[in-house]
This record gives sequence, structure tokens and C-alpha cells, in this order.
Amino acid sequence: PAMGLWQVIADPEEVPVRKPVELNKPYGQFAEPIAVTGIYQGQQRLSLLADKDSGMYVQVTARGEITGHYPIDDEVMAGSLAAIASGTLTQAGRKQDMIALAVTGDAGDGDIYLRPLPDSATAKGAGNSQPNDAVVHTQVISAPVTGGMDAADDPAIWVNPRNPADSLVLGADKGAGLGVYDLDGRLLQFLADGRINNIDLRAGFSDIGALAHIAVGSDRTKMALAIYAIDEATRKVSRVDARTIPAEFHDLYGLCMYHSQRTGDLYAFATSADGRMHQWRLFPIAGNKVDAELVRRINIGSVAEGCVVDDETGHLYVSEETVAVWRYGAEPGDGETRTAVARIEPGGVLAEDLEGLAIYKTANGGGYLIVTSEGSDNYAVYDRKPPHAYRGSFWIRANAEAGLDGTSQTDGIEVTPMALPGFPLGLMVAQDGRYDESQNFKYVSWADIAAQLQLEDLPRR
Repeated sequence: PAMGLWQVIADPEEVPVRKPVELNKPYGQFAEPIAVTGIYQGQQRLSLLADKDSGMYVQVTARGEITGHYPIDDEVMAGSLAAIASGTLTQAGRKQDMIALAVTGDAGDGDIYLRPLPDSATAKGAGNSQPNDAVVHTQVISAPVTGGMDAADDPAIWVNPRNPADSLVLGADKGAGLGVYDLDGRLLQFLADGRINNIDLRAGFSDIGALAHIAVGSDRTKMALAIYAIDEATRKVSRVDARTIPAEFHDLYGLCMYHSQRTGDLYAFATSADGRMHQWRLFPIAGNKVDAELVRRINIGSVAEGCVVDDETGHLYVSEETVAVWRYGAEPGDGETRTAVARIEPGGVLAEDLEGLAIYKTANGGGYLIVTSEGSDNYAVYDRKPPHAYRGSFWIRANAEAGLDGTSQTDGIEVTPMALPGFPLGLMVAQDGRYDESQNFKYVSWADIAAQLQLEDLPRR
């Protein structure tokens, strides 16, 4: 009341930035703002602010813009304005937005006056209509990463072919190594292998049982590939790289894998801070070890981290953080020809930085490409099939009943369409970039995402 009206971000996942909407005289138009209420007109959320002793109230949009000043009649202002409320009444089948003004008199008694709320052309204009936000809620939270502070980054999901309930989530810890979690988020194993920034995996790599399930991480301590094997019987993860396989980058960032349906070869792609991307072919050698040879170099243009490959189509997707999501061919001979899947544009869906990418596969080549839009703290969904139509965006918010927080400033994501306990249509895992002392990973049900965005494709079985 002594200063004016402030707009403060209320979402607990956001930095609580505030800005002035209007100040008191002589710096603004208010006399003494005393109460705020809210109402919808069309799809526009309005706040209504009573201004004590000035004889007016104002309408404020969700963006903090004042759209109108409205006088309060003399009958109300004969007393002292104390509060304001809003609602909608239905009379004779007609809805009317109303405000209620509470007034106190000299003797301390009070009255409440009902007044119709004037229509606002600004509020009902098509230019101000905002789409509904799709919101899903955290179902499981992983144990915090060992590296502390800003350390969690990219997850990968291993579905146990023997027992899906024993599936694993591998979480890159760019402060200390690689964490291995179960479906309840418990840390089962930690490999202190240095600054593992991104992680991806593939099953069915080799007829050699010890190398059937391979994961590869981007090691920013050695600026090299870190290669792991997952033991199907014990669920233990172990290092199997035959040697240090260096990257030619100043700073190694993202990593994704590709199992070629054409040749059967397994590949790893790595991205960098300077916009370069390299492709290695992985192959087993004696002693149940894995080696690699560099087979391709790609110039993305500027900082790139997130990438994912669709093994069935042979499409490689890369997020150039401040520019676009690009689609390349994933075979070594496919060169640098590329197509923009989605760009960062003023007023558009995506906000820099573009980070994690994941693919949710369904039958007959259907499914979705999910893009992390770190600048808007949400996730955009596109059709898996070209031309990759946009299907909507969603936020991961706090599960208040379970006491679980949501996500913001996400780097890496992963998704599987396989049914898992508690996740009947599959599981999405997202890194949460906000932290007090450490970061973690959030598990979300794809069934919730599909319901919110009205996605009808059924998962592949």
C-alpha cells in the first residue's frame, strides 16, 4: 500500500523476480492500492486492484499490463474502501462478471456492494488469448547427484528384458561420475569416473553376453568417450573401454548413440561447445572390451549439446542451443545436409537454450520428438514423422500431495514407450536444473503427458 503494485513470479520452480506494475503518486497513478482479486474474461486472466480513497479500480493482465481504470460510484466511496472480490453470477441464463466492494464507515460498520464488471475489449481481443498450459506432475524423484550443486545433466533408461520392474535410470553427474538409479529413484551404484556430461545406451550390441547392453558417456575430465556395459543378470554397470578414446574438442558436451538398421553397426555421436560434432563406430575386441574409430565430422555452427537418433529412420536430431533443432542423416556417409525441425523465433514455441532431445516411439513409425526448451522451463512435442508438426508443450510441476517438486532449467531428458511399474504407457525422466544443495532427476508418466496433450498414438509393444 505504501509503494504501489508489484508483479511477482509465484511458480516455485521459477526465480522469484518482481517488477512494478504501477507506483503510487507522484511516481504513478495510485493513491493507495489495498487489495487484489482475479477473474477470467474470455481466456485472459485479469487481476482487479482496488485503490483506496481514489475512487477507482484497475484491470491488470497476466503480463502486468494495465488495461483500464474504472471509477467506483459515489455510493460506495461515501465510506472507506476496504477490500475487493470478484466472481460470476448467473441470472435468467445469462452470466455476468461481478465485483464485490467492501466498505467501512465512520462508525466501524461495513457494507458490501455488488457491481457488474464492465466488458473489456482489450481483455477479450484475440491477440490476448493465451493457450491453456499442459501440466503434468512429478511421480518419482531420484536421490540427489553426488557431484552437488549444478551437476545433474542427462539421463538414459535401460529396460530390463528379464523383469521390467528391475529397469534402471543412468544419470550423468557432470561433477563426479555416473549414477545408477532404480524406478523408485534410489541410488544403486555410483561410478566416480569424472565429469560425465551426457549418457545414452543401446541394447543388443553384441552376441557376447557381457557386451549385450552398452552405454556411452561424454567424459569432460578426459575429453573422451566413457564406455560402459550393463550386466543383465546383476544390473551392475562397469567400464569396458579398451583405451582412452579422445575427442578433438576443446569442451566435450552432449552424446547420443545410433544402432544402424542398415549395417548393424553401433555408433556414438558427441557434440561440443564450439559447434562441432563427431561420430565414432564402436566395435568389440578381445577381453570383452569396446574400442572406437572416428568416422565422421559435422559442423553444427554454434554451441550444441542435446542430440538423439531414431534408429528406425536413420535420422539424427541435434539442438543448436540458440538457433534450432536440426535433422541430419545418421549414417557415416550422410554428410552435412540438414533440415530445420523447429527454430527459435520471436513469440514462438521454443526459448533458448535448446537442450535435451528424446524420441517416444509408437507403432507404424509414429510417435513424438520431445525438445527441452530451457528458456521457458517446458518441453515441446513434435510428431516423429516429417514434417514434424508441433503437438503442444507441457510443464512438469510439483506434486503437492506427494510432496515432490517439479522441474525447471532442464538440460537432459529421456523417454521410453515400454510399460513399467507405475508407468503404464512409458516413462519420461528429466533433469531438474534448480537446486538448493544438489540436483536430481524427476520421473513422469507418459500416460499423463498423452492425456494432457491429447496424444492418441499407442506405444510400441
